[in-house]
Amino acid sequence: MTQLIDHATLNELREALGDELDNIVKLYVDGLAEQSGALATLLAADDLTTLRRSAHSLKGSSVSMGAQQLGALAAQIEKLAATGQSSAELDAAVAGVAALARDTAAAFVESGWVRA
Repeated sequence: MTQLIDHATLNELREALGDELDNIVKLYVDGLAEQSGALATLLAADDLTTLRRSAHSLKGSSVSMGAQQLGALAAQIEKLAATGQSSAELDAAVAGVAALARDTAAAFVESGWVRA
């Protein structure tokens, strides 16, 4: 299985932020299900402008937290939504984000970065 979390990124953040990182990681992980659900809702509503913005936000927070795969998938959604047209590729990317977000959240818990 490919590594879902870049521990080097989190270690750098730990050096800069100290114990405050615990709260930041918990907020990020706690928000993943809501963020991924929002992407699906926006796609179903054909609100590609807001979908693009929401994917951009998820991309930024994910990359910042070392969740590179989730950040890359969010970037793909952002790019596809920016075309202003729905597509099978966009549908598949949005469908995949919920499972990847769930797996990423579990990886944070399993690796000890956040407590369940």
